[in-house]
Amino acid sequence: MICSNWRTTALNTPEIWARIRIREDFSLERYNPARELRGLKLCVERASWCPLSVELTLDQTALSTRDWDLTWEHTTLFEFLTEHSVWSSLVIHIRGFRPEVHRTIFEMLKGNLRSLVRLGVHLIETEDMEILRTWKGTNAFPNLRALELSHAHAQNPEERLIYYDPSARAFTTIDTSIFPYQRLTHISLDLFRRVEDALQVLQLCKSLQSVHIHCSFYFQESSAPLALSQNSPISLPYLDTLAIYAYPKWRDRRRGMLSLPYLVGSLTVPSLKSLSLSWDIDISDEEEPLICAAINDLFIRSGVSTSLRKLGLSISGISTSAPTVWGDLLEEMTGLEELHIKLTEHDVATKANTSESVFLQQLLQETEPGSDAPPMPYFLPDLKYLQIRYVRWTLRDRHRTSWPGCINVLQGILDEGRSSHLVAWLTEFESMVDWRNTRGLKSVLLEIEGNGLDTDLERSGCLERLKRMQEDPTARLAMRVSMV
Repeated sequence: MICSNWRTTALNTPEIWARIRIREDFSLERYNPARELRGLKLCVERASWCPLSVELTLDQTALSTRDWDLTWEHTTLFEFLTEHSVWSSLVIHIRGFRPEVHRTIFEMLKGNLRSLVRLGVHLIETEDMEILRTWKGTNAFPNLRALELSHAHAQNPEERLIYYDPSARAFTTIDTSIFPYQRLTHISLDLFRRVEDALQVLQLCKSLQSVHIHCSFYFQESSAPLALSQNSPISLPYLDTLAIYAYPKWRDRRRGMLSLPYLVGSLTVPSLKSLSLSWDIDISDEEEPLICAAINDLFIRSGVSTSLRKLGLSISGISTSAPTVWGDLLEEMTGLEELHIKLTEHDVATKANTSESVFLQQLLQETEPGSDAPPMPYFLPDLKYLQIRYVRWTLRDRHRTSWPGCINVLQGILDEGRSSHLVAWLTEFESMVDWRNTRGLKSVLLEIEGNGLDTDLERSGCLERLKRMQEDPTARLAMRVSMV
């Protein structure tokens, strides 16, 4: 009965069949063009009135024959897909670059562009973005609202440095005759370029509601230093969601470090409700205030210090012991309801050996008690959803050496004090959750990252207490603790 009901539901739900993915195994012996075409026709038929969401993978090794050309079977498949359906979404993955193959397919797709609401183009291991000019024309995407552009390279950083030349190939997507930037409400940029290129795109997009930017920087050492913007900030009046993921590499760390404050300092976002920042390298005591000050200036300039509802900080370097700079910033955010934060404990070995957490102590701060009402939270008073990722730093993660035994000895000495630090931090965490649970906190997710944690926590009793908190039916709190 259950299987029959599910089958009936599936057959009568067009949205399920409207998701079409052209597989990347055309060159494999098991590929049967006739069978694939029958399956495609069946999906299109069952999709009925529902516009299709199409995903294509164009791989120079998979989408080819021995002479690197499209076969008749491939062409037939694409012709049916493009001639017998209306599309709402198209995502293309291009690995390598075969101009004769890719341009043929891009030409075939032209008739389906006008109905697209979402377009994603992900280039992998290719420098040439000129292929996008195939779609150049007046009003090519009249209904497009969401655009995703990704430009990735080989996984090996050394290879990336060899392949990438900042002066080669202008960023051709900054062309209003290709994409209707002024009408976009969502844009995602994952580009192997300068931060200035991302800003040029944003300057064209005045109707954006959501922005995701991934920045990677592989500049030559002789590149001119990046100066902070002195121009007027770019105003995005309707933007309510901003996510920035920065991962500069070792080649030019200083220039990469400036990218985040430079990008944040170039924007004004008066409607911002959700901000997520991710930083993939450890930041020093000198860099931390610079990044924090840029974020604070963004809040002040945009007037969103008290209206921001969601904040994510995944920045290596925020200490479990004393994130004072970030604490000062968070203290001003009185309207925040959801906080995701990454804390690292590597400062324990180099700074004051204290188990106290300024961040947790701030969460326990009370307002002055009134005559009738009990004390309420002073710090983040409206907080309802809290997610903490506790990272247990190790010497092995940061140092590569031909003497692993030496690292192991040093790590053992360091671990003696760090286990007690974690236990003390968790004890304070329990107190904070217990107190906040009666004052509006609805959900807590704690992720602890590190090796050999289970034994330490079992011995201290912390793990057992945390499990009881998760299972307490009277707590009215969704809580989960995981080891990662």
